[in-house]
Amino acid sequence: MTDKTFPDRDYRHALLRDGNTLRFLRLMIGLMLGSSAAYLAAALIVSGDGLFRSAGVFAAFISASVAYGLIRRDRLEAGVHLLVWGAWLSVVLQVVLSNGLMSRSLMAFPLIIVLAGWLLPSRGVLAVCLATLLAGAALALGEQAGLLPLRMSPSPPLLVWLAFTIYTGLSATLAYFIFRGFHRHHESMHRLGANLQTQLNALSTREAELHLVMESVPVMLFHGDRQKRCLYANRSYADFYAAGQRNLIGLTVREIISAENYDGKAVDATLGRVLMGERVAYRASRKSAHGDVRMLDILMIPEPGAEGGTQGFFAIFRDITEELQAETALRSSEVKFAKVFHASPVAISISRMRDGLYLDVNDAFVEQFGWTREEMLGHSSVEIGLWPSQGERERWTAELGLTGRTRNRVTTLLAKSGETHTVIVSAERIQLGGEECVVGLVHDITDRLEAEAALRESKERLQLAAASGGVGLWEWDVPSGGLDWNAQLKAIFGLPEEAEGLTLERFVASIHDEDRERVRQAFMQALETRAEFDCEYRIVRPDGSTRWIVARGRGQYDAAGQPQRMVGTAIDVTERRLAEAALQEREARLREAQRIGHFGSWELDIPSQRVRFSDELHKIYELDRSSFGGTWQDLLGLVHPDDLPAMKEAWRKAGKAEGEFVLRHRILMADGRIKHLFVRFEVFRDGEGKPVRALGTAQDITEQVLAREEVQRLNDGLEARVAARTAELTAANRELESFAYSISHDLRAPLRGIDGFSHLLAE
Repeated sequence: MTDKTFPDRDYRHALLRDGNTLRFLRLMIGLMLGSSAAYLAAALIVSGDGLFRSAGVFAAFISASVAYGLIRRDRLEAGVHLLVWGAWLSVVLQVVLSNGLMSRSLMAFPLIIVLAGWLLPSRGVLAVCLATLLAGAALALGEQAGLLPLRMSPSPPLLVWLAFTIYTGLSATLAYFIFRGFHRHHESMHRLGANLQTQLNALSTREAELHLVMESVPVMLFHGDRQKRCLYANRSYADFYAAGQRNLIGLTVREIISAENYDGKAVDATLGRVLMGERVAYRASRKSAHGDVRMLDILMIPEPGAEGGTQGFFAIFRDITEELQAETALRSSEVKFAKVFHASPVAISISRMRDGLYLDVNDAFVEQFGWTREEMLGHSSVEIGLWPSQGERERWTAELGLTGRTRNRVTTLLAKSGETHTVIVSAERIQLGGEECVVGLVHDITDRLEAEAALRESKERLQLAAASGGVGLWEWDVPSGGLDWNAQLKAIFGLPEEAEGLTLERFVASIHDEDRERVRQAFMQALETRAEFDCEYRIVRPDGSTRWIVARGRGQYDAAGQPQRMVGTAIDVTERRLAEAALQEREARLREAQRIGHFGSWELDIPSQRVRFSDELHKIYELDRSSFGGTWQDLLGLVHPDDLPAMKEAWRKAGKAEGEFVLRHRILMADGRIKHLFVRFEVFRDGEGKPVRALGTAQDITEQVLAREEVQRLNDGLEARVAARTAELTAANRELESFAYSISHDLRAPLRGIDGFSHLLAE
């Protein structure tokens, strides 16, 4: 039980309940009872007036008995008081009824005072001491006045020895327990000191840890007194408000956080509320010593004083600027997610895990399967009949429940119209608002499968077309260097169809020596720049023949941007190269013929009115390519003004009629000379019959025109001379005719005779 008259922490409360004290009290009471009984018995035996002399012993016996009862009832304070004062009273009675101040019982008073000093409070000890002194003075006065019933006869030796033995035993017991208690107290104090030192060390370590924690926590801590002066501020607080100044102790809040933050933010009023005992939590912006404004969550806690009221305050500041920004970003992200969710071309659904009810579906899901959102929300896929196979759905659900996710599961789903869709389903379990849900993504691959089938068919057709058109197909695996050629490409390179082990090194070795390095660089540059490989080069077949190849290809790259393969085509263009060489030779001959014949070719693009001259025609017009504008108007500016009407009329007719047209006109040179051109051209039309292009030639006939004019001039002079000569010849002919007539007349007669004789001679 607990003594209700003493507080739990009172020293005497603890002393009286100490094990050593309780054992002493029990032993002391036992000795007093036992010794009193023994003394009474001895007094009855050895002394005739022993009972009268033993009144004090009776008092000791009675007080010890009552004290024992009180102690048994846990009334320790009353019990020890009764025990001490009972012992004191018994000694007083024994002294009074025996020999007064000459009584040997006086030696018990120091023992009682020592007992009182151990068991009674200081006032009780003082009272015992004063009572003893007063009793001694009273005994002295009474004995001096003869008022005491003194007995001069000495006590029997046996009783004296017994009393001496009793006092000695009680003194020894008292001394033993006093020193035993002191020793135990000393040991307890030693242990307590060791424990206190251990606890002090632990507290020091804990204090250091707490200090380290307070200095390291990502919050600002401040402790201030009622005068709003700093008692403690951690590093975060000092860095924020004092730009790294560490010693803030003794400074006021206003001095630390600046007048701008203190006066402009009503800090003084808030601190006043806290110092009145109010706990204040609020959010506010504060400007740091670095000049940036931060948003803080602030908690002000009053510090209780020892005598009530508050003796200071604690403040906790948490910088939530990034947190607010993150919340803003999260809200923005949620808005973006909602927009992406509904705008995504992939069908997405959110359903509850425990019953499969749809919580939301996006527009792509509605569009893909035909049910409206209202028809799907609050219903499961089983209720709307999305899965044609319940077994497949159960397997999908089991996998989702076991692993928490499914990836790229190919299955079939039904649309509202009953149409079957081949899809790839991916799903994952997530927590939404404390509810376990499933996010499902459905990729409809029906069109893709159809496209893949069409692609395979197209590839087969491509292979057939490549084989028919002489196109070689190739694929280069960049990491391994392996090549895959179709049969047509192997034939182009002069290899049998069953040729295997094709590598990049083998391909490079077949390239003509003069082209090899150029082709290699073209390959590497195409891969590095992700450009198309396009190269024309020569190869040397195993039989030694040389062929011209045109190869084109494009690289394919992985996620890291590294080339993985290149695919392309190759065509044998040897015949084309030979034809181009022949064409180039013919064009060279044509240019030479144009040079020799002084004629050039031209082309007119009618819609754009652009004219293009051959090299020889530039020479005929005596124009530099850079000085000629190249338009139809520029050409007309070179024509002789007198020939422009005829030239325009010829072009007007050519725009309406078909066939070849011939035109002669003059052109003016920069130095004023005139050249004559003979132009032959033809107009070409589009599918609608509109003129789109004109091709023609122009020959410099200036020398011919000038020669013809000279011939004409010479001819005109020749005719006059011929007429004069003709008149002279006519006159001469007449004279000759006259002369011939006379001669013929003169010779006719002899000739007749000769003719006659010749006939006769013939006969």
